[in-house]
Amino acid sequence: NGAKSMQFGDAIRVYDKLLTNLEKALAASPWFADEDYTLADVNITPYVNRLAMLKLERMWTNRPNVAAAVRFIFGCNGGGARVAWFEALQ
Repeated sequence: NGAKSMQFGDAIRVYDKLLTNLEKALAASPWFADEDYTLADVNITPYVNRLAMLKLERMWTNRPNVAAAVRFIFGCNGGGARVAWFEALQ
């Protein structure tokens, strides 16, 4: 049910904590788990994609490190690593 779900508020709090932790991790490294784009980065894609589908991109607008990683993953700014998983959803 998306935003109408009774669990929506709890889910948003979990997402907020996730994005806070990712912002901290990305302050120390260009990617979520390592110096290179890894499976950890691929695995976060469905979560940020869900937020984008719910029009909740504002959750990372004040998190510049997450925002930069999301732009790269989704292929914005001239290419990037637009993963096949995301392309399959289009």
